[in-house]
Amino acid sequence: MAFISVEFILFICVVVPPYFLVPHRWRIPYLLLSSYLFYSYNHPFYALVLLGSTLADYGIGRSMGQTDNLARRNFLLISSLILNVGLLVIFKYLGFLNNALGTVLGAVGFPYTVGEVSLLMPLGVSFYTFAKIAYIIDVYRKKFAPEQNIITFATFVSFFPNIASGPIERAEHFIPQLKEHIRFEEERVVGGLRLILWGVFKKVVIADRLALYVSSVYDYPQDHQGLTLLVATLFLAFQIYADFSGYTDIARGIARILGINLFENFRQPYLSKSILEFWRRWHISLTTWIREYLFFPLSRYLLKRTKRRHPRLVEISTYLIIMSAVGLWHGANWTFVFWGLLHGIYMSVETFLNARRIQLVPHNWITDILKVVTTFILVSFAWIYFRALSLSDANYIVANLFNFGDDFLPSFSIYGTLSNSYLEQFLISLGLIGLLIFSDWIDAKWGFFKLFNDTPILARFVFYYALIALIFGNLISAQVIQNFVYFQF
Repeated sequence: MAFISVEFILFICVVVPPYFLVPHRWRIPYLLLSSYLFYSYNHPFYALVLLGSTLADYGIGRSMGQTDNLARRNFLLISSLILNVGLLVIFKYLGFLNNALGTVLGAVGFPYTVGEVSLLMPLGVSFYTFAKIAYIIDVYRKKFAPEQNIITFATFVSFFPNIASGPIERAEHFIPQLKEHIRFEEERVVGGLRLILWGVFKKVVIADRLALYVSSVYDYPQDHQGLTLLVATLFLAFQIYADFSGYTDIARGIARILGINLFENFRQPYLSKSILEFWRRWHISLTTWIREYLFFPLSRYLLKRTKRRHPRLVEISTYLIIMSAVGLWHGANWTFVFWGLLHGIYMSVETFLNARRIQLVPHNWITDILKVVTTFILVSFAWIYFRALSLSDANYIVANLFNFGDDFLPSFSIYGTLSNSYLEQFLISLGLIGLLIFSDWIDAKWGFFKLFNDTPILARFVFYYALIALIFGNLISAQVIQNFVYFQF
């Protein structure tokens, strides 16, 4: 069930009001039932996959909490990791591994026929799997006591606002909120609705408009060159940001109405002055998950193996390994692996320069702007590999970015059904990007919604109705309602 759909609006209208009417003891079961209805709407079978893996990890967590025997706890931990990683391998990487095996065996002359292997991936399998892995590891570390109530645990895993694309929640943050006695509060509900409206605006008005141009170029890159590819790459960076942060705003807004505070997942990432800072601001729930459950354990292991003789080399190697794995997590395609590897290289170079205390430019407001622009360029360059359909397409785009043999305006013909003026549509797109950057700057400096709350109520309602009008205008004129980018992961 897509967030931007009549079905989802009806679902919210039916589910949310009764939530505040049912007795407190029935609210968690009510949320669980609602979440499974949402999850099984298109593919009921995958609700069984979700339920089976939830029951397994619930049992593993309970068993782990009942023993101090290290060998048994290790066995339970490994069993859970095999279960959860196995789910990802089966649904996300089976076809990829089959093709890779065929390539390797073919290269050494072994006869192997690559058959078609593909499974329809369950919605949000990566996100709820990561949440369950974090839960089991925290229980193993005795950081969090295993949840005794199966209904509560299952609601944590399947909570419908964030199951599709995060944020990746932690049990220690989420489960205590479920147990609180939540009352209807107008201020909280208004704040949630405002987040939803802003998220829908970013998705429908900004991301989907940019996606029209990006898709027309990136799906057929050999038909374009020069300015066309540069504009598409610029639009791509903001399309992904507006799309993913828009989803997060909607999810956080719905959860806030229900009395649940989800993790903030974005914090003005394109205002970052370095790649390391970018990853502290982008997809924050994933970044913190990677740092706690992958980066630190792997770096400690490598430090132990090298007897701490080469700590900087260990840190650089860990970045390269982890970011390549993050790329592979995004999808079974070498383009994602290369995207992750690029970020690993960026981080390694930055780490080396920081360790050597090498300052390439003096610190002042001009160089701060240059750092922001440089970071954005590096991130945008990596997005080419993230979005391209193949490595050959990505390499073509990179090779022809500055091949200015023609004008980029003909590529705006996809806007023909919306307007006769290609330039007008281009300027609108640039204006929307400017609005997104400006709102992030305001948010970083004063707090976007905090400042908004201090404005006169008339101005607020003018803003609300303007956003609503633009959303409906784009929905009516849109050729295709785009799916959320991260639904595929």
